[in-house]
Amino acid sequence: MNRESECECDACNLVSRTSTVGRRVSYSLSICVFLFLLLVSCGKDSGPNSPGGADWRLGAATPYTVDSAGQTTITDSVTGRQFLFPDGGHGTLRVSPILSGPAAPYAGEGFNITFDEEVPLAIIIDPAGSDQVMVMGYGTAPGAYDDIPGPSARWLSMPVVDTLDSSLAFQLTLPFTARRKTAQLGYSNSSTGSGFSNYWISSIPAGSDDATRRIGLQLQSSTYVDGVIERLSPARRAAVRAEVDGRLSPYYAWDGFLYSGFWWRSLGSMGRLVHPTIHLKLTANAGNVAHETGHYITHVLVGDDVWSTLEGQAPLWDSGHGIRDAVGRQMLLEDYAYYTEWLTVGTVKSYDLHDPYVIFGGMSPLTSDFPGVEGFAAVMLASLKRTTPSMRSLIGGHSTDVPVIGLSDAQVYDIIAQGATGVESLQERIATAVGADADKLPAIFQRCGWRYSVKGRLRTNEGQPLSGATVSSVSLVGDHVYRGGTSSIPSASDGRFNITGEVFPGESNIRVWDGHDSIDVPVMIPWSHATDETVDLGDLRVAHRVDLAPLRYCSIDLFTDADFSNPSGSYEYYERVEIGPVAGSFIGNQFTGAQDTTDGDVHTVVQLTATVDPQSGDLRTLEVTKARVVSYSDFDWTETLHLTLDSIKGGYSVYPPHILLECSVFEEEACHHISHYTFSGARGDFWQTMTDYNCLPDHANGYVSQARVYFRNEP
Repeated sequence: MNRESECECDACNLVSRTSTVGRRVSYSLSICVFLFLLLVSCGKDSGPNSPGGADWRLGAATPYTVDSAGQTTITDSVTGRQFLFPDGGHGTLRVSPILSGPAAPYAGEGFNITFDEEVPLAIIIDPAGSDQVMVMGYGTAPGAYDDIPGPSARWLSMPVVDTLDSSLAFQLTLPFTARRKTAQLGYSNSSTGSGFSNYWISSIPAGSDDATRRIGLQLQSSTYVDGVIERLSPARRAAVRAEVDGRLSPYYAWDGFLYSGFWWRSLGSMGRLVHPTIHLKLTANAGNVAHETGHYITHVLVGDDVWSTLEGQAPLWDSGHGIRDAVGRQMLLEDYAYYTEWLTVGTVKSYDLHDPYVIFGGMSPLTSDFPGVEGFAAVMLASLKRTTPSMRSLIGGHSTDVPVIGLSDAQVYDIIAQGATGVESLQERIATAVGADADKLPAIFQRCGWRYSVKGRLRTNEGQPLSGATVSSVSLVGDHVYRGGTSSIPSASDGRFNITGEVFPGESNIRVWDGHDSIDVPVMIPWSHATDETVDLGDLRVAHRVDLAPLRYCSIDLFTDADFSNPSGSYEYYERVEIGPVAGSFIGNQFTGAQDTTDGDVHTVVQLTATVDPQSGDLRTLEVTKARVVSYSDFDWTETLHLTLDSIKGGYSVYPPHILLECSVFEEEACHHISHYTFSGARGDFWQTMTDYNCLPDHANGYVSQARVYFRNEP
């Protein structure tokens, strides 16, 4: 939807489709979906002759008595046509000529039509001599509106519900009560009713310039549909072609710029009727045609239920809307159509979706939640197709680097077909679809405008404030560093810092530079967080990241009230638990190891699994199983200990417990060169204990022979 001049309102709804008897017929269509969110409806005005607040002047009413339990017709002298009651009816049909009211888009004649009962009703019209014949009602109905007045009162077409010899039967949706509305739509409404009581009948003459223009626009839209289908994957192409040629074959209407997927029966049989209709004006340009066709393509791809949800997202205001408007993160209706429009004609209202600098120029994530801005999701989808590693920066327009994924058209449409109805769910589906390239998304979408302001506090590994450090945001993709914002001033004496407006969403790093060295601290900003709200990262522990790969042995040391089990039962007592060193290895941040030892009559088996943070030194998860079997001359005694991080208890004054995971390269500590050491115990004692030492680099082996790496679970 947009506010462009070509989208100014006039309303004439004409449709054309091949009939079931194999001949081209012309008839009108509109969507009468009456949802509880509609702000304006006929029944809410002062009377049946003033829908939408319009002023109507009617002629004298001609009454007709209907009393039939089955199908019947009434010949009317006012319209000069017949009315069809397919299920019969009991009451009075009244028909009045409209003498004045809102201007209709085409020459014709208007009538006010009412009936006492809520039963199906149609008017039968012979289209002879017409390229298009139309029956329009004046009122409101939902749909994907792309013009003004949008969903407010306007002339909207009635659908053809039957063909009778050479004539067409157009359904008339008369006002219906809140009781009927509640039964059909599943909600209560305080309004007295909804529907149409004022109708306009007109046509486009065969062979006229308008008829030629209509045929050309319909052909143009059909060509766009074919073009999109050719871009799809072979399997999806076949399924979409079957829908387009069959169940979802499109109707065309000429009353404005909108798309509507359904006709909701307001009378008689309940339920949703699939009636895909591309609405255009005869003055439509290529962009208008591509956009409304884009809505239709979305409907075919996502299916009826998801499209019904998307169509329900259509704004209810009358002033129109467009790219750059704040619509919220749960609004994707227009973005899917923008993507198809861009792919089909190369631009969206003169915008290139690969250039968010122009699209969102003058806007800032500091004041607008960019993922909730109309057009942003379309930019996201287009960014997946980018093949060049640079783009214009959102700030300043200079060239900046950006990761490349390079999806095909078919792959992007596969993502659309998954039917996300909000920006966050779309982001999740994209992450799943791109697989190993998901680590590129924070940088890609940050370049598009999904970026944050953050604050936090730097702490040393000992918990002291880190002052005087420069802080910046970086996203690491392989060996490439994508840079975001930088703090304008060094961290304060208490370690506090701020970065304004350019921090990456999702997983990224805060790079801390103390004047001598830089350390990357991993951070996670939820994608659900609004970009115009500052994110508090809390305390960030700044420590060098430990390389876990060389570590081959880990030990556990803790005091706890441990639960043991043996043949005598289960019991608990407070003790120091020392396990290890257990041989194993790290895969990622998780250590898995096992130990199987025998000492005399005691056989011990240990299984150890632990997850650590190699930067902060935190012990994240722990699971230990220790089985000890003591063999006696006539029986075996088995004792089992099982510990997890959550189950470990404190004891006495130690609560919560201190847990130490100690990992090393060697089973026994190895130092090829010791530069400093101290001993405890008197010189000459048989036992002396080394209490302090430093290991120097082992140049022969190319690494520091590290004494130990400690991971703690602190209380």
